[in-house]
Amino acid sequence: MRLSHIAHLGLLLVGASLWAVPASAATTFLAHFDSNSDNDPSGRIDADYAVGSPIGGTGGGGLTATNKFGDASYDVAGTLQYDTAGNFNVAAGTIDFWFKSDLWADNQFNGFFGTFGSGQPDIRIQKTSAQRIEAYMYNGGKIWYVETPANLSVDTNWHHFAWDWNLTTNTSALYLDGVVVSNLLTGNFSPTTDLDYLGSVPSKFQVGAVGAGSAQFQGLIDEFRISNVDLYQGNSFTPPAGPYQVPEPGSLGVMGLLGAALVARRRL
Repeated sequence: MRLSHIAHLGLLLVGASLWAVPASAATTFLAHFDSNSDNDPSGRIDADYAVGSPIGGTGGGGLTATNKFGDASYDVAGTLQYDTAGNFNVAAGTIDFWFKSDLWADNQFNGFFGTFGSGQPDIRIQKTSAQRIEAYMYNGGKIWYVETPANLSVDTNWHHFAWDWNLTTNTSALYLDGVVVSNLLTGNFSPTTDLDYLGSVPSKFQVGAVGAGSAQFQGLIDEFRISNVDLYQGNSFTPPAGPYQVPEPGSLGVMGLLGAALVARRRL
């Protein structure tokens, strides 16, 4: 095969790879919750993909065969936590997942996601006692949040939820089943169009709880993903019809092949 043909093949492979998984390039953390990947007897649930550490902290909870996709989902109990370093980008990002509520109108705070700790800087997604879904960032006396209207009606079927934010463009939105349910920003920040987060992010985040694990979601969570960009940017979308794809590190190898082929071609 001529080197020019190799270069052409490399271009085709790279084009196919980039076209096939554009969103995956932004993924920093993904847990399918299909199995305890290390079979740890303590019940630790590791992530399926993580830019930082994939190791799940102990603290209860487990997997159940009831699921949206795959073999299982996370039946929330206790505190399931992971490292934030590498896995979470405070400047811009998206958190999305599927959930199945046991009892939505229970007049209790239920957590979906939260940076771990008591009295520390706080980032969280939660259901409030007024049946709102609320997401916010709080640090150093400064808080901003976006929340749905009160008495949001959610049944006990599987639903897709997403929260995205961008502190540079000062935008944020909540999505339920692919539909924007709120992009109204509120909080103690000035000017009111200037979102910010002061200081460092706590070293741990938890799935299915907020605070120090005190407010746990009453139900199941599946396909939990964090991205380092605001994927939906205020636009409604169609929720995925299957599990999220784990980013393919092999695309870097394809890029290397292409680079080598192009260099070789230039030397002809």
